[in-house]
Amino acid sequence: MAERPAVNASPLILLARANLLDLLQLAGPDIVVPAPVADEILREGPQDPAARALETMPWVTIVEAPPVAAVVQAWDLGAGESSVLAWASTPGSPWGKPGYFVRTTWVTWSVEACSVHL
Repeated sequence: MAERPAVNASPLILLARANLLDLLQLAGPDIVVPAPVADEILREGPQDPAARALETMPWVTIVEAPPVAAVVQAWDLGAGESSVLAWASTPGSPWGKPGYFVRTTWVTWSVEACSVHL
């Protein structure tokens, strides 16, 4: 289930507004958006660039969120953030332990964000 990378609302919103959504495919050819993330984006309405992208990008798939582990619930994150971490920490995840995923994801996005000029 977690072989495909999942994305949270903030990168989707920012990259859609900058017309750079294709950068997400650097993480993988198919991107997963957990339902709580999609709900957050779709609340903005059909004129929102990220909402339009969710409905038009064939390589973006909205999926039901897996159960969120107690340790993630204790962090008191939003439903979207929690669902992305739950997706990444499901059995069979290529990232192994959830802590590894979180650290490498933040480092990767930080480095890549610094090299993108909007």
